[in-house]
Amino acid sequence: MVLTQEKARATTPGARPPGSRAESSAPHTESSSPATSDTALKACAAAGPPDGLLRLTVPLRVRVAERLMRVRAILDLTPGSIVEFDTPASSELDLLANNRLIARGVAVKVGEKFGLQVTRVASSSPAAP
Repeated sequence: MVLTQEKARATTPGARPPGSRAESSAPHTESSSPATSDTALKACAAAGPPDGLLRLTVPLRVRVAERLMRVRAILDLTPGSIVEFDTPASSELDLLANNRLIARGVAVKVGEKFGLQVTRVASSSPAAP
């Protein structure tokens, strides 16, 4: 079951419509040596993400639990039906950004709204294949 607080917008201020291209009068040049491109990659990584990337909006979701159900059982659901999950009610919830696990936490009440208090942040290193 996935709860979505707000649908994300994939637009950024000044974004071009899909399919449009920015024209440039400067010719495209490629690096002539692999060492130069390695140095450039290291410099980019050390500088952090570009400002434009930090302005992107991505879907943020809290995953309560998951289970497999047969289509027949799903079609038989009616108001008042209870779907049971194997996850204990006291377990931590998964926080997903763009459907990728970024943190875990516990449910909290913020005024009259639902919130998530982060207890652990997922590793930023890419998963091994």
